[in-house]
Amino acid sequence: MQRTRLHASGQMQNAESQPQFGGARCFNPDLTKSQESGCFSRRTVQLSRRDRPHLLGDLPLSGMDAQSTVNCLRTMKSNLFLSTVAGLALAALVPVVNAGDRLTIKGNPDGTITVEWTGGGVLLSAPAVIGPWQEIAPVASPYTFTPIVPKLFLRTRNQQQVYSENTVGYVQILLQPDFNLIHNPLDAGNGKNTVGQVLAGLPDGSTVYKYQATPGYVVNDYTTLFGWSDPTMSLAPGEGILVHLPSGTSKTITCLGEVMQGMLSLPLLARCSMVGSLAPEFGKIATDLKFPAADGDYIYTYDPSTYYTSYCYDEGLWAPLEPDIKVGQAFWVDIQMPTVWSRLFTVK
Repeated sequence: MQRTRLHASGQMQNAESQPQFGGARCFNPDLTKSQESGCFSRRTVQLSRRDRPHLLGDLPLSGMDAQSTVNCLRTMKSNLFLSTVAGLALAALVPVVNAGDRLTIKGNPDGTITVEWTGGGVLLSAPAVIGPWQEIAPVASPYTFTPIVPKLFLRTRNQQQVYSENTVGYVQILLQPDFNLIHNPLDAGNGKNTVGQVLAGLPDGSTVYKYQATPGYVVNDYTTLFGWSDPTMSLAPGEGILVHLPSGTSKTITCLGEVMQGMLSLPLLARCSMVGSLAPEFGKIATDLKFPAADGDYIYTYDPSTYYTSYCYDEGLWAPLEPDIKVGQAFWVDIQMPTVWSRLFTVK
């Protein structure tokens, strides 16, 4: 594995050897528009509230010094109050329909969770979408409980042994000081897939960085006095974000919603995308999650304790190995040509 960290001194320091970020296609040291990638373009924009932390504090930026990294961040922010930017365009889903119940789930102010369902089915729970499923001691709708495990999925089964037409659940994600690369793994629906809803109550001074081909990084700030500068910023399943928490702070967020099922499709940009799996499933990125790997693809995962790790796919093999992706974990994709990550997924 290859790791690189950008220290406060501004020097790039290698844990082993500094990896090339997809042949340095995506991040151009002089911040001029790359003829190959077009990921960044030069703009002269000043930050009015404070200097930003190094945007990708430990991203393996080939040949890029600290000042260029800071300038890169500056070029991607026009002001503190950005208009809503459309997220990744998700293709239409094919719903899984049967004669079973339908469930809804919501969080309560006291930290408990309430699930409701139509019909008289028996409520089942599982620690993963692939099971194993177990019946919850006879309970009636609505059912309120206190979350005691990091994630839980719920569905029902009626007397005819027909499962509910949908599956709901919650996923808790621990945000640590510094950077966290995450996405929202569940569909909250009804306009609730937003930064304001999913990331409510973060520590004062937290910041979200969301990458798009144009204009690049969109920056969203949070203060306890004013809330988010753009609370309506899209945070739908599959849309990766970097969340920066101030030093000495942490926060566990709880993502609530429905498991996306059917034919799931997520567009991937040529060169750079920051994404997560539409199916809330743990596993190997291609073998289990069906990522459409092609020769020359690079994947970059991030962990606050080990920083960025690069993986390359070539001639049918991953080097150094095929990455495991956790539920709610986002990652960078650096690919040659635009494509669509599609898979048929149903809860088992």
